[in-house]
Parts: sequence; structure tokens; C-alpha cells
Amino acid sequence: MNKYLAALVAAIGLVASGFATASAGVVMTETETMVSGSPTGKTPEPRTQTMMIQGNKQKTVIDGGRTIITDLDKGTTVIINPAQKSYFERPFPPPGRMGAPAGGMHTATFTATGKTRTLGGNKCEDYNGAGKFAMGDFTVVSCISSTAPGAAEFTTFQKKMTAKLKDTQFAMPANLPDGIPLEQDTTTKMNIMNMPNLPPAAAEQLKKQFANRPPIVSKIEVTKVEERKIPASEFEIPTGYTKHEPGMPHPPGMMGGMNGGHMMGGGSGGSSSAGNLGGGATAGDAPLTVAPPPANP
Repeated sequence: MNKYLAALVAAIGLVASGFATASAGVVMTETETMVSGSPTGKTPEPRTQTMMIQGNKQKTVIDGGRTIITDLDKGTTVIINPAQKSYFERPFPPPGRMGAPAGGMHTATFTATGKTRTLGGNKCEDYNGAGKFAMGDFTVVSCISSTAPGAAEFTTFQKKMTAKLKDTQFAMPANLPDGIPLEQDTTTKMNIMNMPNLPPAAAEQLKKQFANRPPIVSKIEVTKVEERKIPASEFEIPTGYTKHEPGMPHPPGMMGGMNGGHMMGGGSGGSSSAGNLGGGATAGDAPLTVAPPPANP
């Protein structure tokens, strides 16, 4: 009888352990670097961002400043500006033209290479990706780990976000590999010939601008990843912050972030925080991790 009781207690312990793991979140720190090909001719400083995911919520803090919180249950994205102690809110996914990235749609397909590596003590597998967007083409090599801390939580959120974005301009690749991209190397070639309905004068001007522009090479690396319980307060608007309405919201340059955050999917663009396309590309042109489309007031 004691043997059966012990087995029952052990089983309950396993179930409880499973619930504890399921309720934990994942916290990642990423660094984005433009290796070469800066449109300005000057290589920008690397940028760091921290991403937190727990349940159906994601928070991205970019270089310790602007914060982007997406709640899939509420269907909202909140952009917080600590410097001004203000924030604004927009629907997620963004409706109508708000959901259209500047420069057009960006997509990618991924195939496993069979090559594995160990980064930061975590084993990952290389995937090759390629895709097109309105202002060019890109190729990417992403090393994805399904065993890194928080990989299951990250993957679950990514799948839910993919479903939410399915019929929008930010639709993510259907064959996204499960796991956390620990490293992503992207090469982007600008080509305005992909842009539809571009006036002849504008096309000619952009053609000259991009004629001798070298490919943009960027790298995104996860420098730290851990699985832990995240306080609910992390996903709330700080007390005392003032809400305001954005004027003409538009996606900033990218990772923007990873758009705060990133989507694995590709593209070129501006800053990097979250799978966006914008004017002038910088590091993070193809998002590394899941992230909602960013927005500027």
C-alpha cells in the first residue's frame, strides 16, 4: 500500500512540476550588429534589447529605453516611452493600412541544413532562409535551439502570434522551425524593381540611389536566455504614465523591432526591433525572434 501511495505522490509531483514549467516565462537578451553595408557609410553601434515572454504576453525593452508590450488575449500593443512617461496603444494585429509595413510584405522560407552548433552552452541547428520584400531580397542563416531554456514557451507564443498575423501584411512564414533563434546572420540586397506601382520619377531616383549600394550584412545574437517566472507587473503600464494618441503611426525601420522584438521572417529596413521594414536599413533587417510590428507615435 505504501508503494502505491508513493507512486501516487510521485505522479502528483510530476504533474505539479509540469504546471510550474508551463507557467514559467522566458527572458532573452539580444545584441544586433550591422556587420557591413550601412547606407550611411558609417557602421552604427550595436544595439541591445531584452525580450520577455510569458503566456500570451510579450515585452521588449530596446536599449533600456522604449518598451513594447503585446497582449494576444486583449489584442493590443502598447508602446511606452520612459523618457516622456507616456504611452500609446494600438490594436494587434493593426487594422487596415496600419498593418502594412512600409516597403511592402516580407516573407521567408526555411530549410534545415543538418548542421548543428553549440552557442552559449545550448545546442542549435542551422536553417537557411530566403525571401523577397518590396525593396529587395535577403538570405539568412539562423541557428535555432529547441532545447534552450524557455524554448517551449517561446515556440508556443510564436505559433499563437503567427495565427494572429495570418491574414495581415505581417504574415509570418508557415514553416517557421520550433525553438529559439540563438544566432541569425542576414544578407540583404536592395532592389527597387520589386516595388509595384512606383512612379517613374521616383523609380529612377531610387535606382540611382541603390545602384552601387553593397549588400547589408547584419547579425543578431542571443547573449543570455533563461526560463523563470516573470511578475505580472512587468507587462503592465507603469503608474503615473500618460496615455496619448499617435498621429500617423507607421512601422519604424526594423528590430522593431525584432520592432520591439523580432519575427523570424526576414526583410530589410530601418532599425531592427521587430520584423519591420522602413527606410534605410540597419542591423536586424531580418528579425530574429517573434515580435509584433512596432509603431511610432
